[in-house]
Amino acid sequence: MGYVDGSIPCPEKMITETTVSGAQQVPNPTYQAWLQQDQLVLSALLSSLSESVLAQVLFLSTSHEVWKALEGMFASRSRARAMQIKIQLSIIRKKDDSVTDYFLKVKQLVDTLASIGQPLDDEEIAVYMLAGLDTEFDPLVTSISTRSDPISLGELYAHMLAFEARMAHNNNTAFRDADLAANNVYRSNRGGKPSNRGRGRSKGGQQRGTSPGNGRNSNDSRPLCQVCGKFGHSALKCYHRFNHSYQADDGRVAAAATTSYSMDPNWYADTSATDHITGDLDKLSIKERYHGKDQVQAANGSGMDIVHIGHSQIHTSNFSLCLKDILHVPQSNRNLLYVQRFATDNNVYFEFHPKFFLVKDRIMKELLLKGKCEGGLYSFSSVSDFQPKNAFGSVRLSQKEWHC
Repeated sequence: MGYVDGSIPCPEKMITETTVSGAQQVPNPTYQAWLQQDQLVLSALLSSLSESVLAQVLFLSTSHEVWKALEGMFASRSRARAMQIKIQLSIIRKKDDSVTDYFLKVKQLVDTLASIGQPLDDEEIAVYMLAGLDTEFDPLVTSISTRSDPISLGELYAHMLAFEARMAHNNNTAFRDADLAANNVYRSNRGGKPSNRGRGRSKGGQQRGTSPGNGRNSNDSRPLCQVCGKFGHSALKCYHRFNHSYQADDGRVAAAATTSYSMDPNWYADTSATDHITGDLDKLSIKERYHGKDQVQAANGSGMDIVHIGHSQIHTSNFSLCLKDILHVPQSNRNLLYVQRFATDNNVYFEFHPKFFLVKDRIMKELLLKGKCEGGLYSFSSVSDFQPKNAFGSVRLSQKEWHC
């Protein structure tokens, strides 16, 4: 290595030798030995280079000259690479990633910096990590930023995971509470007279919805939209059909059905529903007796008791899709699939087309289910490959807290 780094310098080619006839210049034998060894090192060094790099150092004559040229060349590239990585660290954002995925992305960039000789300490990494978090993490960012002692990378990761888990818990609770308020759900004693809120909500002294007195009952010949829950148009023509953030404000109404029909084996996809509901207990693979006093309000305004609550799955040839918190309502005669919950629980999305609809995996875009559209209602059959859980056009009258 001494030849390469210059610690064994090149000796003089000629030396002065004094004889009886006087001083004269003669070849230095040490130089010849050094040159022979240096050329061996140079040959080995050049043979390890790619053609593009070799072309830039081929004119140099010693191993030390080649090494210095390579050092300058790659040091410049390393600095540029380090700047590029630091820019990436400064603009990286968590967005929809989980804490684990976000942490791994940052860590990968940090490890790359270390590999080119510019490692960051834990505090610098924490600064980049916190800067990329969403505003919902502001309490955590403030807490860590105001600490008097530095935080290790492992400790930061643990705090972020705990905060993410807490937010998920709070969001789930908030969703249930907001759903309860937005849909005017009410608690009704079993056997008592329901207060006919929800879709039959009073407005200016008149009721709209499914009360028999206003003509919008189960015998109404006009189509009932599955998206917004209103009469007069189908889901295909609904203004809100492609607005995935839209939530109907007409209560827990399963707009796809009324109590005037016999039991329908199909599943009906409904964006305005707020629960999966079935009248067939066999649809629940995991079930528990429901002991609350909540009811489900049908489209005609009548209250129906919830008898069981449970879970099940829809089995396709390659996948099993889960149905959680299914309400078993024996009086229900149609099976309603609550689109928003089904999409969230299974990480899928729906595509609604004029004659059919598709359910696809959100990550791989793979087709999982295909249903049909008849009479403005989107449904798929309950066949052997699918063992779906059911639901019905109705409104649950108050919130329940139950978990498998």
